[in-house]
Amino acid sequence: MDVQSPQLISEFITEVGLPVSLLLGSVGVIYFLIRYVLGQIISTMKSQHEEMRQDIHDLGKQNKENNGRLYDIIVQLIKRVHRMENSVIRLDSAWRISRGLEVEEKNIGQIEEEE
Repeated sequence: MDVQSPQLISEFITEVGLPVSLLLGSVGVIYFLIRYVLGQIISTMKSQHEEMRQDIHDLGKQNKENNGRLYDIIVQLIKRVHRMENSVIRLDSAWRISRGLEVEEKNIGQIEEEE
């Protein structure tokens, strides 16, 4: 602090009065206190934000791996449904032939056999 600072402070107090000086001083202290607390909150939020971003990134990787497995399962199920549909068409055709009914030829060979 400067040598003249105590004299300037005492002159300011005598000019405006003690209550106003205390009010201004307490407002200044509250201002710096709020600024410090908000700075701490912001720095904490930034660090937690980075942690959350990393957690979300890790979850995304896990989800991508799980989705790949689910995709493979779905493809296998679709292939199984196609095979079953082909079997049903064959059984229907065999049954119609054995009963002497007309076979619906439009359905035969419509679904590709996949292995």
